[in-house]
Amino acid sequence: MSPRFWQKPRGKRGKRDAWDGTAEFVEWVADSRKGAEAPRDGVERDEWGVPLDRSQERTTLMRSDLPGWLRVWMRGPRGSDARSALHWRNLLFLPTALMFSVMLIAALAAWRIERWTDPVSEIGTGAVEFSGVAWQSGDDTRVQAREGAVAARGVKGWATEDGVVRADYRGLTSYAAEDGAPMWRYEPAPDEICAVDQGAEQGRAPEVVVLLLALEEDEVDHPDGDGRRIRSCDTAVAVDLSDGRELWRAGVDRDQEGVVTVAGVWTVGDLVLVRWGERLSAMDAATGGHVWSAPRAGGSAEDMCSLMSVRARPGEGDLVGWVRCLEDGVSPYLVVLDPSDGSEKARVEAPEGYSGGTHEYRLVSADPAVVAVDGLLHDDVGHHLLVVDPGSGRTRRIDGEGGATWLSDPWRIDVADAGVLAEEGTAYAATDVRDGTGRMVAFDIASGERTWSARLPEDTRVRPVALDGGRILALGAERASPGEPVTTGPVMAFDTASGSVTRISGDIAHGVDIGGESPETVWDGGTIYVLPEPVPTPEDGGPSPAVVAVR
Repeated sequence: MSPRFWQKPRGKRGKRDAWDGTAEFVEWVADSRKGAEAPRDGVERDEWGVPLDRSQERTTLMRSDLPGWLRVWMRGPRGSDARSALHWRNLLFLPTALMFSVMLIAALAAWRIERWTDPVSEIGTGAVEFSGVAWQSGDDTRVQAREGAVAARGVKGWATEDGVVRADYRGLTSYAAEDGAPMWRYEPAPDEICAVDQGAEQGRAPEVVVLLLALEEDEVDHPDGDGRRIRSCDTAVAVDLSDGRELWRAGVDRDQEGVVTVAGVWTVGDLVLVRWGERLSAMDAATGGHVWSAPRAGGSAEDMCSLMSVRARPGEGDLVGWVRCLEDGVSPYLVVLDPSDGSEKARVEAPEGYSGGTHEYRLVSADPAVVAVDGLLHDDVGHHLLVVDPGSGRTRRIDGEGGATWLSDPWRIDVADAGVLAEEGTAYAATDVRDGTGRMVAFDIASGERTWSARLPEDTRVRPVALDGGRILALGAERASPGEPVTTGPVMAFDTASGSVTRISGDIAHGVDIGGESPETVWDGGTIYVLPEPVPTPEDGGPSPAVVAVR
């Protein structure tokens, strides 16, 4: 065994210093016994070994004279001196150390460059247009539907001349604009609402909306034969939004056999479109009379495809729809239908990678056709816009703005929570939060180029509400601390031409978590109505208000 392993085990620094001192004393005693009068180096010395000629002195730095941490390092991990640190095996780690040093410097430089080149947008202060929460409805919207019900999910709202109407799983309720008092209710119980009109918001405020009902009297045994009872969405009703009267009721065009629990309804101009399975039918919006039926226009049962949204092309009148497919290997597609008979005029499939039903889609605009894509399970094909040209069959993807440096992640378009607005060839959207901050962006739909971008202050979220002339109204909220709900903030206005930001209110405690929920927002020209989603079960939290009015 090498003598280096026979050394006294290391203890505290004081003990090691004592050990060194003892060794030096023994060495001095041994030298002194040889005779101090016999100079070893030709220099005359006294009895203590000190040179008599002061010019012959040499300064010697002993390890015991060094700071403690340096003595420990120079001894090495096993008693060796500092030269062991330069052993060839230790030099192998030098390239790795250099690489990490370069990466650290690059990351710090990129962070500083992004701060310099992409500063937070200056938020101006304009005239106060919103003073706070005017009222909250006293209704509790916690869900108490029966087990196995086909009740509609989510929430929908429309502004009326004297207030706002909310539609959810229970029915329709009108609230007065002045104080939020309920003015009328339309609740079809024991029948259940299985679809709410998703096309009535196109254009001016609607006077009538259409619901699809699953009637209690039509309840049948489940086709699986497991003893469950099920209802089919076979009845359409039109409700007047001024007073809640039922204007007409009619059975939808359906197959002779089969049960459908998930259907769709859209009011587009003078037509009410109803998707029942693979069938798409049109009804007269004024009377409920049958107009036409297209057996395969609603989708494909074999490929699990369903028409998810429909809009009318301005001027031309063609119906533009988006069909989602759940079968692996089958791409969703945009379809253009003839409004006179529902026949298919054009079809454009989405690029490869959109199949499998792991995404949600929303048709934002019909001309040009813009689809908001939310990747539920695959972020690489979600959180962006897809522009589809039915004439050429081409598609173009518009992603959120990239970071300022190669180390920065891009800001993804917040399709699910914040929504997307489109008008006159320009799309406006909020992004998700990255590094504690988000932004509002505008894109030219024809070219896909970014028109402007406004970076928001840290921990600030916005939800676009509506296009109001030359500005975008957005409900803002600021997170007080990580993990806390985003329920307090100002109303902001973004200039549609430049993206400049202006606060038009103080901080408003509206109480709706716009960072974690997807509330419906309605603008009537003077008041922002926020309609929170129903709480999933009666036991979750306290009462959930049906409407929050901010003005």
